[in-house]
Amino acid sequence: MDNKKAERLLPYAILLIHSFLLVFFLIINRNGVLITYSNLIIFSPFIFFMVMLPISWYSVYIINAIVLFVIYYINEFLNTVRGRPLNFLDLFCIKDGLRVASGYDLVFNLEIGINLVITILLTFAACFLLYRTQKEKYNRKKKTIVGIISLLISVLLVLYYDTAYFSKKVDKLVWDENEFVEFNGLFTSLYVEYLNSKPQKIEGYSKQRVQEILERYQNTESFQYENTPDAIYVIMNESLADYSLIGDVNLNSDPLKKIHTLNDNCFKGMCAVDVKGGSTCNTEFEFLTGCSLMYIPNTIPYVQFSLKNQPSIVNDLRASDYYCTAVHPFFGQEWKRQTVYNQLGFSEFISGELFSSQYNPQNNINLFEDTEDISFGDDLEYVRCFISDNECYKKMLEKTSNKKDFVFSVTMQNHSGYNMDFYDENMVKYLDESDERKEQYLNLTRISDEAFDKLLETLKGSDKKTVVLMFGDHQPNLIFDCFSKKYSEGGNQYQKTADEYIVPYILWANYDIEWDAPDFLSINYLSAVLKKNCNLPLTSFDQFRLEAMQEYPVITSHFSVDKNGEFCSPEKAMQSQLNEEYAVLQYNMLFDSK
Repeated sequence: MDNKKAERLLPYAILLIHSFLLVFFLIINRNGVLITYSNLIIFSPFIFFMVMLPISWYSVYIINAIVLFVIYYINEFLNTVRGRPLNFLDLFCIKDGLRVASGYDLVFNLEIGINLVITILLTFAACFLLYRTQKEKYNRKKKTIVGIISLLISVLLVLYYDTAYFSKKVDKLVWDENEFVEFNGLFTSLYVEYLNSKPQKIEGYSKQRVQEILERYQNTESFQYENTPDAIYVIMNESLADYSLIGDVNLNSDPLKKIHTLNDNCFKGMCAVDVKGGSTCNTEFEFLTGCSLMYIPNTIPYVQFSLKNQPSIVNDLRASDYYCTAVHPFFGQEWKRQTVYNQLGFSEFISGELFSSQYNPQNNINLFEDTEDISFGDDLEYVRCFISDNECYKKMLEKTSNKKDFVFSVTMQNHSGYNMDFYDENMVKYLDESDERKEQYLNLTRISDEAFDKLLETLKGSDKKTVVLMFGDHQPNLIFDCFSKKYSEGGNQYQKTADEYIVPYILWANYDIEWDAPDFLSINYLSAVLKKNCNLPLTSFDQFRLEAMQEYPVITSHFSVDKNGEFCSPEKAMQSQLNEEYAVLQYNMLFDSK
């Protein structure tokens, strides 16, 4: 090859070496050359897209470095604040993420600083090498043509990897997302998550099979039932965890004292959810629809799927003459709730913007504003910067109609991050170590406990027969070192995983009910259990779920628990005929009955 050809090819060679080294240091954390090649192939379409653009080679190198470092930093930030890496589905929630992220401090440590220096040095070296070796101005037209050809080749290469490599890994993104990223790289993880997010038609699925399954159950929707409650309040409490369900936390007082001493007309149990530290809407989705994320892992149905005409407890209660209201003391656009709640059958949605007549949208117009500056009205009670549980329950109780009432309330008070200004004279103290974030969280749950007790005291005096269900949406991204692993001592990996996905649930009524509910279940069953205990008509799908619950009371995309209390993988649970039928029914409801 003559010197001129070598000189023309040199910018491409520098770009590939530059990209390889950046991926190696930033994305792979320096743990594998072969893994770096695989991740670079996935990233290569973006690289050659930049080559195609009419910009200088220096700009290509600089943009390449900025993009890779930003991806690296976002991944580090998310690992710090929520305990899991960047996910493909985060791309659907950029606007929500920016607003929530403003409540956290920026993350910067020695490792990030070192990688920033490495990025700058590698980019400077690439630009300097090009400057010293490029003797003539590059041909923009040829650069664009080569960029287009390279882009097409890189896309074909990714598609080849899709069938030859990733298709073998797509089922292996299982219970530990962090471990998968560590061994396979972030870009591989993102791509596998993308493949997993596409609805897969269930083997053996047909509408005739759906009909055959449902015909086994008597539909009770048209029956007339007596002694049903006049009001049903369901509270999904933000980040509410009860660590006493998992192990012993060394505290100077009990943050959930009121709930733990609650005895009259109540039932308390454990509920398994599919998320931790975020993605609240996935817990909502499973409760309201009865669908399980075990069959659609790595998805956020609220933002990915159309839920128009989706069967739900909301539509079922409307058919039983309940007026259905959703309450959430934050922005209504979060997780597309304004759209989704309407699709699921709610007649009304009271978001944070409607809590006060003093609300001024101009106060919250900046997407990148500090969360602590958000205000929905000066006449509301706040805990830190969020509308309090007390205020949320007050709005919930205001909602009365000429019909029976069903109110689904999603609180906001305990939302992370836990580094905001906060002090209370009755502070619960964590005795094993000094950790202000953990203590702030524990005291927020204490305030939630007191607010819930106040709500029940109010409802005790009501002449309306009332049922209350409260459960946590997920645990916060906090790990207490003093956990006595109740389920992990001598157990398998799925028992250890379960500890981070268990939240409390409480059923309570202001009249006598003989509660029939399991001590431990997953969130997808909870709406059927609620309807059964409220003596409400059960759909065929409700009855199916109650039967499936007897065999596998817990099914999540991370772990499952069978009727004998054995913790196992989701893959094993799906070998059950009832769970396979569950997948068939769910596929029909979500994707083939609109």
